Amino acid sequence: MRILRRIEALRPSIHVLHRAEVCKLQVAEHETIIKIEVNMIGRGLLGEQVIMQLCGSAQEEFDSFCAMPIVSVAQLYGGKLCAALDRQHPRDLFDVKLLLEAEGFTKEIKRGLILGLVSSNRPTYEMLDPHLQDQRIAFENQFEDMSTIKFSYEDYEATRATLIETVKTSLTEDDKAFLLSLNRLEPDWTIYDYQSFPSVRWKMLNLEKFKKENPEAWHEQLEKLQTVLEGIRLITQRL
Repeated sequence: MRILRRIEALRPSIHVLHRAEVCKLQVAEHETIIKIEVNMIGRGLLGEQVIMQLCGSAQEEFDSFCAMPIVSVAQLYGGKLCAALDRQHPRDLFDVKLLLEAEGFTKEIKRGLILGLVSSNRPTYEMLDPHLQDQRIAFENQFEDMSTIKFSYEDYEATRATLIETVKTSLTEDDKAFLLSLNRLEPDWTIYDYQSFPSVRWKMLNLEKFKKENPEAWHEQLEKLQTVLEGIRLITQRL
């Protein structure tokens, strides 16, 4: 509410829609709309927070400056990669392309990815082996002309393929064992000690409820994850 009041006090031309049930503010002025939202489940820090400045090109373009605390790069980009695997939106894959071309997929970022995988509402096997969506309409309507950096739909598809392959081939035996143990509801916290994260606890509660209400579907989902992980094992053995 403090953010809402501060925004409304800036000038009368700004209109704010407060959607309290999903902790979201939609701020509109003329033809510009900005969404501000809080993740009510994804709390907790993986590593220390860092202070980051607005990038130089944005400072120059908008003649503005800001610096703010954000989560670690591992958590930031681990979550971004999971979002890209989940919804496959062009904006997410654009960010992924820049990441892979800059610092690449590091061990620290993989730690964030694993946290994202065991926090996601989507089944883990679907995250690791996603059904490829046709995002041409989203690309045209929700991404095209948003960046001065060239990024075609062909680039989008290539980046998505690279991301999926990179994630699969990065998984160690410990990584695979942890993902399988958590989905079996027998998590091995000695591999990744993520048990205190609210999003992981929420994932566990949902899996427990799923197993209780529909044990056959839960077991089928677990078998699909085992199949995907075994497929990844065969791929990495050939490399």
